[in-house]
Amino acid sequence: MNEEDIRTFVEAAKSTPYYAFFHLLLYTGLRRSDALALRWSDVDLLLGQVSVSRSLHLVRGELIFRSPKTAKGRRVVALPPSATLVLREHRKQQEAMSATLGTSLEDSSLVFCHLDGTPLRPDIVTHAWVKLERKTGIDGVRLHDARHTHASLMLKHRGFTQRSFKNA
Repeated sequence: MNEEDIRTFVEAAKSTPYYAFFHLLLYTGLRRSDALALRWSDVDLLLGQVSVSRSLHLVRGELIFRSPKTAKGRRVVALPPSATLVLREHRKQQEAMSATLGTSLEDSSLVFCHLDGTPLRPDIVTHAWVKLERKTGIDGVRLHDARHTHASLMLKHRGFTQRSFKNA
């Protein structure tokens, strides 16, 4: 995706329950499985960062939390200011919904989950991505491509071009 595609996609995502999730993926480069496993205790909205310490996978129809495969998989990811604001608003909405349901939002609560706090299935968020992709006319961009989009934008904004990157 180019920058205009991202703006179009994120704007369209605002009308879905996955807005904060898609925004986070596009602006941090997190993997789907890492973002789905985030708990509020992993998110530091003051310092603007998230700690990745586990991932969520669908294995033979069952949702399973796993540790990252490698030591590099456990990491702290900086949040751009826009993602911090989106997550702050997402938390407020979750707190309000929890209060309506007579429960409370805990630090151990998942950042992205169903109303009852259960994890979102990875295939469901992928399907929502595809549906939104088609709606916006941005075809051929898979959910995993959000990671590559983020990396490409980071290189672009750091002044790298494909040619200078090869020479680095």
